[in-house]
Amino acid sequence: MCIPKEIQNLTSLAELYLYDNQLVTIPKEIGTLYSLQHLYLYENPLINISRGVYGLKSNKATLVL
Repeated sequence: MCIPKEIQNLTSLAELYLYDNQLVTIPKEIGTLYSLQHLYLYENPLINISRGVYGLKSNKATLVL
């Protein structure tokens, strides 16, 4: 139900499928994954999405809510 902050250590991560996991928040550390090209978050009861996640768009990442 939560994403550990240590996810920032996965610097070469290109795709992250987190759909249908009952996530309510997405940590800012996701925004530090500069190699991330696809982030799938749909079907989660998200309440809080950190601004860092929206910064992924500048890296031409696909964000699917």
